[in-house]
Amino acid sequence: MSIATKIFTYKDYQLEYIVIGSGEKQVLAFHGFGRTAEDYNALKSLKDKYTIYSFNLLHHGNSKFLTDKQVWTKADLKELFEAFLHQHKIETVSFFAYSLGGKVALCLAELLPKKVNELFLMAPDGIKINVWYNLVTKFWLTNVIYKHFIKNPKPVHYVARFLKAIGLLDKRIYKFAYHQTNSKHKREMVYKTWMTFRELNPDLTVVAKNINEQKITTHLFFGKYDRIISAEIAHRLTDKLNDNFQLHILETGHDLVNEKLDEYIKDSLFVI
Repeated sequence: MSIATKIFTYKDYQLEYIVIGSGEKQVLAFHGFGRTAEDYNALKSLKDKYTIYSFNLLHHGNSKFLTDKQVWTKADLKELFEAFLHQHKIETVSFFAYSLGGKVALCLAELLPKKVNELFLMAPDGIKINVWYNLVTKFWLTNVIYKHFIKNPKPVHYVARFLKAIGLLDKRIYKFAYHQTNSKHKREMVYKTWMTFRELNPDLTVVAKNINEQKITTHLFFGKYDRIISAEIAHRLTDKLNDNFQLHILETGHDLVNEKLDEYIKDSLFVI
């Protein structure tokens, strides 16, 4: 059953969100690309412990810019969520974040360290910069090429299939990339989202410093078979941390926010 959505507006931004659970601890939750705020309904075991404010990211659901603005800056991100926390009289929060949502949570951990209690990061984007993401958003030529791909994807899809066939492209990466780009709407959404999020690159040195100094409990979850955001990148953050983190490797791929994660949390984490 769908949960009634709410709208938070502040200056240039409109964010759609839902509220899940009724626990004492407050959470801001951010989904992955192409997903929705309702993904966190799967974490049923958390509903008595947490009240989860689960947001649709920009260009998802009814979250959008209210002006011609196209880039989500760190300064805007900080001001936006300071306003949300103030409006809801929330002093401190935990963050749940999956994939693309990891960029948001990590940036907020960088910008609002004294507001953060816990970080639950599921295959988080932002620990390592995606090469293709950088090429499309930073360079004129590759930006033009991607715009052409939006209109005519056949040559790129043909090359990708060929590379998969000869073993130079992992089948799981091909399947994921094809699923994200197999319609014009999806290709446009990828472009708009990448361009909007291009300045939300967390400074991991500052993030780690904040986690250590504020003693922010941090859980990182990765799929053992994930080829999109691999557990191998975790050390880029964990090497900078003291002992206040746990690394969890699950028997799955990139799809993490589901009933299996809920069962793992319920059975394995002391916080439940």
